Amino acid sequence: MIYDIYNVKPLVDPSTPKHLIASEINRKLKLQNESQKLLKQIREDADPAAQRWLYKRLKAVNDDLGIPTESAEALGVAP
Repeated sequence: MIYDIYNVKPLVDPSTPKHLIASEINRKLKLQNESQKLLKQIREDADPAAQRWLYKRLKAVNDDLGIPTESAEALGVAP
């Protein structure tokens, strides 16, 4: 299955009741937008402490979305 190759979860869990699918997709789209905003903020912020906090938030959002997050080092976040 393609999800196993890329370690990505499906957009909506197959067991989600049909009447909740639209709200789940809407939630995932909002998370996707938040992920993009956080990534932009990480790249623009010069404060290492703020970058670390933003990275933790980005990781949590991407984990919820089921997508991988680049390493903090790759994004230029100071340890």
